[in-house]
Amino acid sequence: MPLHTDQWWMPQPERRLDERIQVASITREVSRPASSSSPQLIAPAACVNVIWMLVDFSEAIGATRVVPASHRSGRQPSVDDDQLDQVVSATAPAGTALIIDGRIWHGTGANRTKRDRLAVLTTFCGPQFRPQENYTVGVSDEVLAGADEHLRSMLGFAVWSGYGRTGDPTDAFARRSDRTL
Repeated sequence: MPLHTDQWWMPQPERRLDERIQVASITREVSRPASSSSPQLIAPAACVNVIWMLVDFSEAIGATRVVPASHRSGRQPSVDDDQLDQVVSATAPAGTALIIDGRIWHGTGANRTKRDRLAVLTTFCGPQFRPQENYTVGVSDEVLAGADEHLRSMLGFAVWSGYGRTGDPTDAFARRSDRTL
């Protein structure tokens, strides 16, 4: 997997006279107009990843590759970047958790073994951001029926400062009946 960030979807900060990019035009490859000559500003952290290693991570099995401190660059990695020579493999024994800022350049290494590289990846972000899995649509009715307030909040049903509100403005949680997707 090539080096990338997991916060590519977050618009970069802009200076007043910077050329603008439409939010809907942001992709993994395009997060700032190519003609921008001003130095990059650094977007605030919006997510953190935790990679739970279920097997020993070694270079041979394709341990996650990271570029330390790359989150301070304010940009996405490119194939001709001078920081690429700073890539390190996050090798560690099973049971280790690798915690990285969502702006860190990272990617998986090539698995040159016959064993599976098993891990659990969890992404944590602010409550105003929709998770990659849309739990408000995907969670089963049985799970939701038995969910307490904490679990419903973790699944994205809690209304946060007006985000996610579809019904009564005093509701603390979205109701399944509000689901339109």
